[in-house]
Parts: sequence; structure tokens; C-alpha cells
Amino acid sequence: MKLLILCALFAPIIYMAFKQKKWYLYLMTAFVGILPEQFSVRVHDSLPLLTGSRVLILLVAAFWLYERIKTRRFSVPKSLWIYFGVNVALALFHLFFDLDEIKHIAVLLVERALVMILLKDMIESREEFERCVDFLILGCCAVSVIGICQTVFDYDIASALHLTETMSSIILSPRMGLTRAYGTFNAISFGCYLSMMLLPIYYRLEKTRLHRYSAAFALTFSALICTFTRSAWLCVAAVFFFIFLLRRLKIIKRLIPGVAMAVALCLLLCLPQPKLMSAFVQTGRSVINTVLMAIPSSPSEDPSPSDPSASTPDVPEKDENKPPLELDEEFGPNGSDPSYSRMAQWSAVRYMIGEGKLLAGYGYNAFPEGKLHFYFDRWLGEWEVAKMLDVGLVALMTEFGLLGTLAHAGLLVYIAIYCWLHRRKDGAFGFYRMTLYSLPLYLLLNFLASFLYAELIWLLWGLFYAYSRLDKELPPEQTPVVDEQPTSGIFETIRRKLCRKFP
Repeated sequence: MKLLILCALFAPIIYMAFKQKKWYLYLMTAFVGILPEQFSVRVHDSLPLLTGSRVLILLVAAFWLYERIKTRRFSVPKSLWIYFGVNVALALFHLFFDLDEIKHIAVLLVERALVMILLKDMIESREEFERCVDFLILGCCAVSVIGICQTVFDYDIASALHLTETMSSIILSPRMGLTRAYGTFNAISFGCYLSMMLLPIYYRLEKTRLHRYSAAFALTFSALICTFTRSAWLCVAAVFFFIFLLRRLKIIKRLIPGVAMAVALCLLLCLPQPKLMSAFVQTGRSVINTVLMAIPSSPSEDPSPSDPSASTPDVPEKDENKPPLELDEEFGPNGSDPSYSRMAQWSAVRYMIGEGKLLAGYGYNAFPEGKLHFYFDRWLGEWEVAKMLDVGLVALMTEFGLLGTLAHAGLLVYIAIYCWLHRRKDGAFGFYRMTLYSLPLYLLLNFLASFLYAELIWLLWGLFYAYSRLDKELPPEQTPVVDEQPTSGIFETIRRKLCRKFP
């Protein structure tokens, strides 16, 4: 039954891809970001898993290599040379101490560098570029359906693809007795993925004004709610609020159909799963607690203890760790103070510096190998081996040290500067502006959660390099920017009618 449902979800995407000349490119764009890590075989213990995503990448690489040999044209942007050069150099350094770095080098060259180069070189027109974004959205819609079914019906369709047990097989604790939607990832990574995908969907909605993208927005948003991932909710709310501050009524007008569909879909899902509404409310209360507890408290205005008339011995002391809003007992773990555990994980950087690993870090797989240590002053008051790691920036700093962090930051700064300088070239909300908004969202997600090396990130950055290359090689699109002066057309029409009536 699960295979039949998977076929119903994936077959239309595969069919639409095979109707195109570069079907292999669109299959990679649609599925590399959503195929589960468990959909793999283990060739050798010292090698990375041969996943379905990597097979797709290697398939596209074969077509790419054939074309490159014919044209004898190979080019890699300098920014990528620097980024991957630093990371490969760090991996070779750590290889003297741990042979697992062989896996890291393979992942760097195949799953990250190759994906970006393939997209940059193989997309040869703006139509192919927009089609790649559309297939990215189609894959998101398919995995959103899988996630919604996991929460509403407690039915994991994606388990039919699980051939190997990995760390991704771990399911997080339920919220309000409901399974948190995890798609083909885990609930936190899935929430981050859906948050990031809302921006490409909004980009296509702005560009085309088609309601199918409103439907995709509603489906993705509903799946995001079903993850009950507070960090993802907060991050996407912050970024879209910032877009609202800049675009005001334009974004409201564009998102009204999608938001209306999302509300209707969420209410409809409450019929087969009545607990969904209470889970949504309780998670929302926990999000409010997170925000309120992060705000510094004002200086105390208690009366001076030297004044005997002001003494109030019967008033109990205020519990600073108590959340402002009470949560249901069924909410699940980490509900009272959700930010503390993540903030405490930054102590791993201090421990790493104390061990003299500042420049290069601990190397690949530092967390699974038990090299990271946290200091929880509220609980144990001593250093302990890290049992969880859900802050992406901490993972970056501890695994690859100062050099790896600077290389990563340099790539982000380069993309940000390039997009800022060219943001006016492609309309009111073109791909450059979308990429500009995706960068702070990416940083926020890795400050409050972990979404550092997800396949979606390399796809989006590969699309950026493809778009920038097309922007240099092709003439600019002759597309009028309607949103810049939305009322000028109305006034012009009125003027023409008056001129015809009163010549």
C-alpha cells in the first residue's frame, strides 16, 4: 500500500521530467533534496552510503561529463574553488588522525561541489532555470503530503524506501500525543526544509501570479505546522515579517489565497485528527514562551530590604525559569525552557578552544564519535559528552574550526554581496532578492536548529550560480515590473477613456 501511495506521489513528477529533454537534470532537482538517507546501500564501512540521491547526482554527472568532453569547456567559479579548497585541505589534515575523513572528502566533492557545478553548467536558458525551481517545488509538495500523513494518520509512507538504518531513523518525541511530521528527514530538519522552501514558492508566485503556487504554499505551510518545530516557526515568521515591512500590502495581496487555503486545509485535517488543533495551540504557546524568556528582564523595582515597612516575607520568590504561559502536561519534553539547551551547546566551542583545536576543529563526525562536550550549569554543573547536537553553527565551528567557519562565512558573504549589487535586475521579487532573504533564514535556522549541510542548500546555491551565469550571458528579460507602480496603469486607463469621451 505504501509503495502504491509513493508511486501516486512520485510518478507525476517522473512523468513530467521525462517529457523534457534534460529529464535527468529535473529528476535530480526534484528528488535529491527529499530522498531519505535510508534509501541506500552500504558498499563498504570506510565509504559513504550509496544513497538514491548520490546515484542521481552521478547519473547527471555522466551526462555533464559527456558534454564537457565534447565542448572542452570546464569552469568553476573562484568562490567555489576557495570554499571547497579550504574544506578539502582541512579534511586532508584530519585524515592523518581519522580515516573517516575519506567519507567527508567524497561527500564534499560529490554531494556538494558537484551538485553546484552541475546546475551552473547544465542550465542553459531561463526557461530551464524556472523549470528546475518548479521541480524543486514539486518535490516539496510530495514530501509535504508524506509529512501530513505522518501526523494526521500516524502513517509513514516513506518507510517503504528505508533499506538501511541510519541516525536519521530516530523519531523525536511526540507533541500532545501526535507524531511530529518528519517527512523523509527528522522533525527538526523537515521543519527547516519546509521553512526554506516557502521562499522559492513565494518567488514563483510573485513571478507568475498562478494559483498553483498558492496551493503549493498552503500545502508546505500546513506540513510545517505539523512538524511542531518551534525554531522553524520562529525563523520563517521573522523573515516573512521582514519581507512584509519592506513590501507592505504587496505581500499580503499575493499571499491571501495561499494563507486562506492553508487555514482551510488545517481545519480540514482537524476532522480526522481532533488533537491537531490543541497541538498547534500548545506549540504556539511554547513559541511565545521562547520569545518572552529570551527578552532580558527589567531591573528589579523591589523595595529596599532596609525598609522594615516594605518587607513582604509571605510572597514566594519568582521562578526565573518558569514559562509565562503554562503548557499542557502532554506537550512533551523541553517545553518549559526550550532555548536553554541550545544556548548551552555553545559551550562546546569553549571546550574545543581549551583543547587547542581552534584553527581546524575536531574533524568530520566529531559529534557521533563523542568528541564534543557541553556544560549545563543548571543541571549537572560539569562537562559531559554531548548526547545531542541541534545547533548547526556549533557543529560548523567544532568540526572545522576557525578556518572552516571563515570559509563558510566567506561563501555566504560573497553570495550576499553579489545578490545585493544585482537585486534590481530581475523585478520586485526576483531570484536575487529571494536569495538575499534565504541567507538570514539559513543563519537563523542554524542558530536555533540545525540545517547546515542539507541537500536543499546546495541545490539553492547551485541555482544561484546558474542564475548569475545566465544573467551575464543572456540579454535581460523584457518583463515589466508591475509591482513597482501598481496604480499607474489604472490612472493611464482612466485618462485614455476621458480623452476618448471628451476629445
